[in-house]
Amino acid sequence: MLRKNAGVTAAAVLSLSLAIGACTAAFSLIDALILRPLPVPDPGQLIYCSYPTFGMSLIENTYTGAALFDRFLEASAGKVELFGISYPGPLQPITLDDSSGEEESVRSQRISGDGFRILGVQPVIGRVLTASDDGRRVAVLNYSFWGRRFGSSPTVLGRWLGFQGKQFQIVGVVRNGFDGLIPGYRMDVWFPNTNASASRGPSSDWDQVWGRLKPGVRSEQARQALQVVFTNYRRDHTDEFLRSGGPPDQLAKYKNAQLILSAGASGSPSMVRMDFERPLWILATVVALVLLIACSNIANLLVARAAAREREMAMRISIGAGRGRLMQQLLIESGLMASVACILGLAIAAATAPSIVNLLSPSDFPAYLDLQIGWRMLGFVAFIGIATTLLFGLAPALRASGVSPHEALKAGGAKQSSKIGLLRPLLASQVGFSFVVLFLGGLLLISFQKLTSVDLGFSKDRVVLFDIRMKNPARNDKAYLAALQLLDSVRRIPTVQAAGMSLEGLMGGDYAWVMRPGIRFPGHQLESVKPRYLPVSMGFFETMQIRLMDGRDLDARDMAPGSTAVVVKQ
Repeated sequence: MLRKNAGVTAAAVLSLSLAIGACTAAFSLIDALILRPLPVPDPGQLIYCSYPTFGMSLIENTYTGAALFDRFLEASAGKVELFGISYPGPLQPITLDDSSGEEESVRSQRISGDGFRILGVQPVIGRVLTASDDGRRVAVLNYSFWGRRFGSSPTVLGRWLGFQGKQFQIVGVVRNGFDGLIPGYRMDVWFPNTNASASRGPSSDWDQVWGRLKPGVRSEQARQALQVVFTNYRRDHTDEFLRSGGPPDQLAKYKNAQLILSAGASGSPSMVRMDFERPLWILATVVALVLLIACSNIANLLVARAAAREREMAMRISIGAGRGRLMQQLLIESGLMASVACILGLAIAAATAPSIVNLLSPSDFPAYLDLQIGWRMLGFVAFIGIATTLLFGLAPALRASGVSPHEALKAGGAKQSSKIGLLRPLLASQVGFSFVVLFLGGLLLISFQKLTSVDLGFSKDRVVLFDIRMKNPARNDKAYLAALQLLDSVRRIPTVQAAGMSLEGLMGGDYAWVMRPGIRFPGHQLESVKPRYLPVSMGFFETMQIRLMDGRDLDARDMAPGSTAVVVKQ
């Protein structure tokens, strides 16, 4: 019957597959970034620490000073096993011992103590990092990086890689699927806490504190034990809060702030999650409305088709078919169309979702989401298939199976075909959903148009960006002189109009400055506003065509060591 009505079948399948593809793509993004539990044993027992932030843009801070972390370790005995991880920064270069000095950009992370053991992450080859590795120069690789760079060769064990002027020996590869604890980013290399002998000053924020609750211990019990340490520590370091620009009227809240232990089953907040969690839920709402419109379209189509099949249905009833059998026949037809649409929708989602991920972050700070076609996605597609079958198939099945054989055969179906009462609510719902989607789509397009026409304050036309990376950060002075010489050489190129340097790009994506030290004007107390600043070279404002309101541009004398010249924003 589907082949006999090929035009109707093709229209229904095409409409439904596009809508299901959009819904599946949205689900795959939301699942990978927000919903999916971490691929470790018993993720429901994992927690991470955070606390309120006063006088800053963040609502909660999840990073803890090294000295406070040491106190947490002492207070957590018997209740929760703790470890720390560093924030995943931008891609950084490493050199491998077989690459003749060639660099490869990877994302790395430090993990302290028995972090891998507490998580339950096992190695594929070699071993994972342990507490005895803190301070040692060893490294563990991600499974995908091992396969991509070393062809999954077991000879990778014992080899050396260079990172920030130091050599680290590869001791293991973690199992496939574990990419880290912060959704939105994939770690390629893990290092131990290499600064174990460094200063444990109160302002050395370096770790996000994670833990696994002991059997029978509730999260609140662990929080109360850590809260005492947290409060005492803050009362001992109130000068640090004021020195860093904290508002004095918030000092009492700072000292008595509540430590928060959050469930870590699906990972901790990342810049990617914070930036895109709400937009992705909005996207899911819009594509769900689109799916309802598609179901309404197909239901209208099949109701009209059912009117044309009244004579066929009357013949089936006259030879003994019951109403349940007719509904079964029509629902199976609808289910077959939905099944084909689900397969096509899955293919559409697999093709479009990765391209969306590539747009979430800049290339030097890339986002990563594991968009694997696993049982969760297949289960979602199966649920969508069943739901859409009922949504667009049930009304036409009820309409067609309720035909009167006597009337249909006597009138040739003409009288029954004139009854369009069922079409009216379907058409009304279709128009209503279409209006909502059209309205939301119009708002989003207007917002997008306004965003693309924002005055950035600089010109992005004909600007070429490239990075200079130091192989040995300890030789900063020589690297700076070499960079200035390179800048002079670039300026002498005939096709270059102007050239300048800056520590970071003007548009930093999600790797932007969150907080900076406060500033102090002569005769005034420390300002609570923490300005964002950017070290630049002479020629930077000319290159980016940033207009000066007053004063002068930076020149050669300002590039000398000890210069105090700055340019401030209007």
